[in-house]
Amino acid sequence: LIYQSNHSVEFIDIGGNHFRCDKTTGSWPGWALRIEESNSNVEHMIGRCTPVAKVLSLGQTKAAEDDMVEVLGEDFLPSTEARCRFVFEPGTRAGHAVTVRAAFFDETKVLCQVPPGVIGRLASPHSRVEVTVANFGEDFYSASTVDTYTPRTFELVCKGGFAGENCEFDSAEFCNEHGTLNDDLECVCDKDFVGTDCKYSKDADKLPGWAIFLIGLVVVLAAGLLGFVAVLVIRERQGAPVFSQLTSPLLDGDPEPSVLEAGRGGSRSDASAS
Repeated sequence: LIYQSNHSVEFIDIGGNHFRCDKTTGSWPGWALRIEESNSNVEHMIGRCTPVAKVLSLGQTKAAEDDMVEVLGEDFLPSTEARCRFVFEPGTRAGHAVTVRAAFFDETKVLCQVPPGVIGRLASPHSRVEVTVANFGEDFYSASTVDTYTPRTFELVCKGGFAGENCEFDSAEFCNEHGTLNDDLECVCDKDFVGTDCKYSKDADKLPGWAIFLIGLVVVLAAGLLGFVAVLVIRERQGAPVFSQLTSPLLDGDPEPSVLEAGRGGSRSDASAS
């Protein structure tokens, strides 16, 4: 509000606004200090001196479209005006900037979502992308707002499973869902698959499941039989007549039942003949 008396400015009240602090002194800019000399209530009259949010590092070195990038730094504020700015291919004539809303986490971290649809339109895979943040308005972290400015960048990559100049090729289609396309559009197969398109399984020459089950069953039965025989042998050694009952007639010299039957038959024949 501007109050005038006889066409002269007596008082200016623009309180509630945020003014960027001087990048050298970190305090009020010169014009604000001059106003302060005529009014002691600077906080109310012209707002507050707000430091520029400094970007010190990024949480990842690579990111794809729609990914959340962790921006780490200091002096971040929970402002509804907070913005992230992505500069694609910075330092070149083709550089383009896209501004999105910043998600405040705490004073040392905000989250910035990489905008969709930039590959093929503003940038290409593996190009560099700079990220900067502003708490208010256009006060982005840059060489014009801070004395010690270092750009923070990440590598723009295709979404997982995609490759190509514009990320147009799907690994699931080209590699039969068993591999990933590399930058040369060649399939890098998963560990259990081979072939130029990862079509063949390394387990193809292995026995089928039913054969493995049958072999296992035979092994179990054989082990059970051996165990049963072992029990009988132990009982025999402990004095229980197990095998001796079966072998004693032969060992004592008694004829086998078939021999006895044959002998009886011969006697009857002789009696009949006489």
